[in-house]
Amino acid sequence: MASDLLKAAGFSGETLAIALGVSYVEADGPQATARFGKQCAYGDAVGDLSLVNEKWGPSLSLFQVRVLRHPEQFSYPDTLRVAEDVRHPKENAVAAFAISKKGTYWKPWSTFVSGSYLPHKGKDFEVVSGHPRANLWNVGEPAEFTTSEKLGQFSVDGYLVNNNVHNAAEAGTQTLYAYGPDSWYVLADHSRTDVRPGSVKSYPDTQRNFTNRSIDSFSKITAAYDMSNPAVGEWNAAFDIWIGGIGSRSTAEVMVWTDHRYPASIPPGNALETKTVTIDGQPYKAWRRKNGNGGDYIALVMDPKRPAGTVDLLKVFKWLVSVGWLKSTDLVAAIEYGVEISNTPAGSPQTFRLNNYQLTAE
Repeated sequence: MASDLLKAAGFSGETLAIALGVSYVEADGPQATARFGKQCAYGDAVGDLSLVNEKWGPSLSLFQVRVLRHPEQFSYPDTLRVAEDVRHPKENAVAAFAISKKGTYWKPWSTFVSGSYLPHKGKDFEVVSGHPRANLWNVGEPAEFTTSEKLGQFSVDGYLVNNNVHNAAEAGTQTLYAYGPDSWYVLADHSRTDVRPGSVKSYPDTQRNFTNRSIDSFSKITAAYDMSNPAVGEWNAAFDIWIGGIGSRSTAEVMVWTDHRYPASIPPGNALETKTVTIDGQPYKAWRRKNGNGGDYIALVMDPKRPAGTVDLLKVFKWLVSVGWLKSTDLVAAIEYGVEISNTPAGSPQTFRLNNYQLTAE
């Protein structure tokens, strides 16, 4: 419960009662309570991103402690305003205790000044996860890895994060800013008018490779994803799964589209076989055709689209095996998630952002 975190940080008595009320409202407690049907607030809350600038980052977690770009340049307690630390509820409460002068100075918190905390003063609540902006905690933070190289690549924790501008002849410019395999974005300008507008220029993505793993050797393959893409241009956010090998060495490529801006018909006219199916409650339009190296290209498009969610990829594989499009002994070479970008409008680069990604393969 929140009171345990706040007591551990140093709050007690009247200061604890005030801290409970302030943190509940600051961390979007009323919205979380309505959503989950219990008294709770978001431990991973991220505040108004419009306030982010060269000095300040976003406000984070229970007390919406606003982070500094360079906290080391300031004196205590502002040295505690480190995004990587205060995005966690425990460290956030410690920082709030220091900033509030041990619970005696609440002027920095608008919920205290306005009195909106008062109905919740002294009331304990559960700390939950799932704030709509949770994975934007590092907006404006220096990326762990940045590259504008067409095939620039970042290796971390068994994953690859790829800029992957594989169609260099027709592509424009694209820069990758990676914080990890679960958080990155690209600024892409693929607005050239002298090339085919519908050709895929790039596929920035997170990639995990597998060695000698047949479909029937897995007991679980699930993926949670959350991606934000612009309301302009032509693109599709998708899993890209390589069977038998990667790229030209593959025997099949399986794509699961989660979201898209695709102007042509689905399935396309060159499909050899089409189907509609519901897998794990999600309807798909599916098709199969030959790819450039003689193998199969298989696509399943979520209908309706889901920019964020969870997919049971093993159930997708089992359905593909059941209809004869794959075999249970086929080897999974790699699972990627990212966005295929075909074009963006002229004027300014567009942002394609991976907010969250968790792949479980056992």
